Amino acid sequence: MSTAEPDGDPQPVVICVHGTFAAADNDAGSDWWQRDSKFRGWLQQALPEHDVEGEACIFHWTGENLESDRNTATDDLLKLLKKFEDTKTPYHLIGHSHGGSVIWELLKHSMRAPRHQLASLRSWTTVGSPFLQHYSSIPPPIRRIAQWVLNPLLWFSLLVNVIYLVPLAARGRSTDS
Repeated sequence: MSTAEPDGDPQPVVICVHGTFAAADNDAGSDWWQRDSKFRGWLQQALPEHDVEGEACIFHWTGENLESDRNTATDDLLKLLKKFEDTKTPYHLIGHSHGGSVIWELLKHSMRAPRHQLASLRSWTTVGSPFLQHYSSIPPPIRRIAQWVLNPLLWFSLLVNVIYLVPLAARGRSTDS
């Protein structure tokens, strides 16, 4: 994971999470999150006591603009971070674009599930991240009234279909033959 500091504590790790359409199989390259980038060089100079070059410092995910891909990336990032949690290795997360959305979902997930606490997380930073929320623009009281009215109507419609239309359709098919 990471090398130990002279005092025996694990060396802190910086993990970069790329955004939408920025995926690449190779860890080396000039993109901000890749090993040969100017950003990585700057990080190494600014944080000499941190591991910014190790294998786990680059988090790969599909980078597709699909919520399902971001959810899978969140699960995968949680698995990676569990290794740091188990060894009590401090880590920092940096995400760009939907890489930040992946981090945000990870943080929300860790708040809801006590077994996924991120005790070794020291900081998180997102840049240009769209924090998506799915909600209805209909005020809650009106939404509840609509549910009270629409739910019985939907059940009634289903009942009418089952009692009248299905037998009617069956009879129509039998007279055609």
